Amino acid sequence: MTSGQVNKCRPKILWLADKPGWAYDSIVKQIGAELPGYWHEVWYMLDEHSETEWFRLGWYMREFGVVVAMHWMYQVQLKNDKANTVIMFTGNRGLND
Repeated sequence: MTSGQVNKCRPKILWLADKPGWAYDSIVKQIGAELPGYWHEVWYMLDEHSETEWFRLGWYMREFGVVVAMHWMYQVQLKNDKANTVIMFTGNRGLND
């Protein structure tokens, strides 16, 4: 998902979601609609990716001001600087469960 015309001045958000049409993808689209001033892009973690694509994802993430991992396991899988990565907590279970 990309939104709007490419404008280098717009802050960029990379969303790490599950699959197109699944729950996290729907949530990302709803949040993206509420933040029209940002450039949104989605990387689908459960799609089939080559080893090269996974390697490039680490470099690609550096182009974004914020990376939102929709599930904590998505962040765990990343092997790059996670300073700009946010984990989206969903569900009703506590952190100690």
